Formats: sequence, structure tokens, C-alpha cells
Amino acid sequence: MAGLPLQDEVLPSTATGGGGGGRMEVDLSHGAVAAMSRHTEGLRPVLQVADAPRLVGSSAAAAKYHLELSDGAHLLQGVLATSLNHLVADGTLRRGSVVRVLDYVCSCIRNQR
Repeated sequence: MAGLPLQDEVLPSTATGGGGGGRMEVDLSHGAVAAMSRHTEGLRPVLQVADAPRLVGSSAAAAKYHLELSDGAHLLQGVLATSLNHLVADGTLRRGSVVRVLDYVCSCIRNQR
């Protein structure tokens, strides 16, 4: 599955498997990855960054970050909108971050959604 989150809202806490660590537990939107691939309208899922954003591209102006997002059961691969690159650069968006996806485009790449 490949998606393009166009606009994300980074939530102030991270999802945890249990208590401790001073982190607040957040409910991820289980089943959201499948719903996004079916182009379900009106979704604003809460997902977790499952892997550190990876920089793709050689020039700063054309830099794009690839992300893996999880709904707790399934993974979604995507590309962060370049207007949100500053969230990675300043450390706000990193592995373990929890985001609410406000807008996205789901595309079929290599016969996969």
C-alpha cells in the first residue's frame, strides 16, 4: 500500500503498549489502513510512525520523506508532503510519533495499494 499524507496533525503523545515512561496512551484507529486503501471518505485516522522517516532525494528543495505508518495491526507506506518536512527536521515527527492524518491520497504502485 502506498499513500500520500498531504496534511498531518502531530498529537502531543505517543502510543504505548502499557503504562509507564511518562507517556500518555493513545488509541490508534485500528482498521484505518484497510479503510484508506478502499478510499473510504471522511477518515481522520490516528496512526503511529512505525519507522524513522527516510529522506529520498539529493537536493533540499526536492527532498521527500518516506514514512511507514501503523494503525496497530497493519502498515501503510507513504510520502510526507514537502510542506511538512520541517516536522522531521525539527524532530517533531519521528519513530513512535502519533499523528492524525487529515488528508491523503491512496495510489496503486506496482499492483499494490
